[in-house]
Amino acid sequence: MAKQLWRSSIRTPLQSRVFHASTPQITLPPGWFASRLASPIRRFPDIGFNVINSTTKVEEERWSWCSSEAFYPADIGELLHSRYQIMGKLGYGGHSTAWLCRDLKAHKYVVAKICETVDFSAERELLAYTRISSLKSSHTGYSLLRKMLDTFEIGNRGQKHTCLIHEPLGMSLETCWSFFPDRKFPDVIIKSVLKHLLIALDFLHTEAGIVHTDLKAASVLFSIFDESILKDHENNQMTHPSARKTTDETVIYESRGLGWDKEIPERPSRPTLIDLGEARCGSDVHQGLVQPAAYRAPEVTFNMPWNSSADIWNLGVLTWHLRHNELLFTTTPREGEDMAYHEIPRMVDELGMPPAEFIQRSNFPRLYFDDYRKGTDGCPTTRPTPSPKRLIPSETTPEDFVAFMKKMLTCLPEERQSAEQLFGDAWLNS
Repeated sequence: MAKQLWRSSIRTPLQSRVFHASTPQITLPPGWFASRLASPIRRFPDIGFNVINSTTKVEEERWSWCSSEAFYPADIGELLHSRYQIMGKLGYGGHSTAWLCRDLKAHKYVVAKICETVDFSAERELLAYTRISSLKSSHTGYSLLRKMLDTFEIGNRGQKHTCLIHEPLGMSLETCWSFFPDRKFPDVIIKSVLKHLLIALDFLHTEAGIVHTDLKAASVLFSIFDESILKDHENNQMTHPSARKTTDETVIYESRGLGWDKEIPERPSRPTLIDLGEARCGSDVHQGLVQPAAYRAPEVTFNMPWNSSADIWNLGVLTWHLRHNELLFTTTPREGEDMAYHEIPRMVDELGMPPAEFIQRSNFPRLYFDDYRKGTDGCPTTRPTPSPKRLIPSETTPEDFVAFMKKMLTCLPEERQSAEQLFGDAWLNS
């Protein structure tokens, strides 16, 4: 059934002229929204919920930096920006919380992401979304990115919190993982997701001038095809209010999902790329540490200049992770070991020795690569030149898949294929 439900409908070659379409615009008369009656404000019950023990750390409280000043103390039923009423808590992250809201002016559900007070990722995300919104592009990838519908600041105790308003989305690719045997996605799903991501990345890289830098399963959400689950979430707050913990300073709510975390949806839905909090904008070349350690491109690890091809490496490692339910590279250095030094054996073991040109570009060729070649005691090592361990054809890893991976996982950034080139790959379209 998975093959039938998830088969990609994207067959068009990824070309700029093809992936731009003329979208008819609907013009509404001035003041149309203002003329509609606003949705009524709902009154939520203040009894009937489970009270969490005051000594228990709840959700964002588990972060060492959490405080009533750092995280905005949102309340269910609260009205944000005189427009968005909070219906319930959907989740939390390292520097933000997410809430289902009712837009009382536009008569629809939205999601409010309320960021921590001092949050550089919120600044980057706002910059990226503002840049994307200003383009008004006809590129198909534009529609495969989550949109920012509104943004504003909320004041609390002399601090300001950035709030981003988005359309609601459903299950994440990470959640979807648990529905498959051994947590390994079938190729039909991987190919469909990859095609959508490549189109989104082509737009980011070629039109928006943005590098995502944070591609992971949690950064891909599927669209909602039945909005009744949003209404159900609101109604459940009336009949079964969320558990919460009350302190002298704030109330911390337990998150409640939208129901997609219990079973795979019966209809296919479109993957959407989210999470632009680590995105870098406006330059062809960047410097500095980015990306999750397990997905980090080698030029980033070795403090070289990097560009949009770092996303392609990231996508390659993610592809392996989705297909095999294992990381291609281990990421835990020994105590006191430099991360860059730790990267050498894991990269060489899986991909072979990097080309001399890559080593010469590194700031630390002798300190790292020469030690690995000679042995840490300074004596020549007897090991032969390493060959890749897992990126070789086998019964579970077909040759055309290996060829696809090698187009992304090459040490020299300029030798990696672009998103547009990868879209035409033989394995991806088989």
